[in-house]
Amino acid sequence: MGQKLDDSVAEYVRVKTGISISNLLKVYMISPDRIATANSVILEKLVREYAPIYKLITCQLDGPREAEELAIFSLYLLQRINNKPEFRGFFK
Repeated sequence: MGQKLDDSVAEYVRVKTGISISNLLKVYMISPDRIATANSVILEKLVREYAPIYKLITCQLDGPREAEELAIFSLYLLQRINNKPEFRGFFK
């Protein structure tokens, strides 16, 4: 994965939600396995930025490759914060 996918995911999010994402969120969307090693500060930033996007695109598993990338990122992030009650409210 590289810059092209990075840009296409960011553009997909912007078109579908009207939200422009930060470089930090892009990095973690492209490499969701990095979430496993993210500290609490980074997790909070990711959760706060991604929650409104998640609410707008949840359950959109069919679609272009970018939608699949977002679904994978969502699974990684939700799994990582599963045992962190301070983050659960963002995704309700």
